[in-house]
Amino acid sequence: MFARVGIFQSTPERVDDDEARQAREQMLQTLQGLPGFAGLYVLGDRQTGKTIGISLWETEAELDAWEQMRGDIVRNRAAAAGHTEQDGARYEVVFNSQTDRASRQALLGASQ
Repeated sequence: MFARVGIFQSTPERVDDDEARQAREQMLQTLQGLPGFAGLYVLGDRQTGKTIGISLWETEAELDAWEQMRGDIVRNRAAAAGHTEQDGARYEVVFNSQTDRASRQALLGASQ
């Protein structure tokens, strides 16, 4: 699994206002229609206005496809919510508590 992380800045009152919620819902609808999309997390700091978006992708190729199209989509949705993207990066998921839990349960089940 792979992740795309975007770091955004806005004023503190814009972290979770109506426009930000609407932009997130529209982004989620867009992402849900793409092959390999596996989840979205949005973390916000109401004191500083900093927001971190993490999208999850089943394969690196599917993340590559998203990165090819994301520029204008993210820029427009962020601007509508009063946010600007400050930084971004991609990562391979090397640990996942859900996967780890399932692996432990599978091992426990196999040993009984």
